[in-house]
Amino acid sequence: MSRNSAAVRWLQGCVLAALAGLSGCTSTGTDGRFSTSTINHTPPLPAPAEYRFVPPRKDLDPKIAAFWGQWQGMWIYPWDQLEHVLVVETLSENTFSAVYSVGDSVGQFGNTKRRWRRIYGVAAPGRLVTTTYVDTRPIVTTYVLRDDGSLSATYDPHLGPVSVARMVKVPAGKVSRPD
Repeated sequence: MSRNSAAVRWLQGCVLAALAGLSGCTSTGTDGRFSTSTINHTPPLPAPAEYRFVPPRKDLDPKIAAFWGQWQGMWIYPWDQLEHVLVVETLSENTFSAVYSVGDSVGQFGNTKRRWRRIYGVAAPGRLVTTTYVDTRPIVTTYVLRDDGSLSATYDPHLGPVSVARMVKVPAGKVSRPD
């Protein structure tokens, strides 16, 4: 069996796991077999010294206002996973700003290092979308509000594999601060 077909099966399993409510996937080895698992540890993630929280207006659509606050999950890539925190600081009828933070890679390629950045994007009822660029290549990240109050997220680099995450809202103050 080729490594690519094993990766496709692993990613399909991760998507099913995410839909079932599991928060992550791990590789069981280098022999091409993969399994899903729940990840229960939260390493400290980088963050700005201060957040720029502005509560949403009271008349803002509830399916937009629900995004305001702190969310935590795990990006699931073929052969890798990254802890992810999204802190939505401001929302309006059609825009948002947030702090986007990821942890170190835990997969076999391990080339992503902890970092954070402020992102800006489009807000619509039940959906946030942001486009960032690596060189001139667009990367579209989408967060969709689920009926259970969690978020389904996709990270689409257009020239690489799409990543998925399920995000849950975390209480204020539970997101790690820098050392």
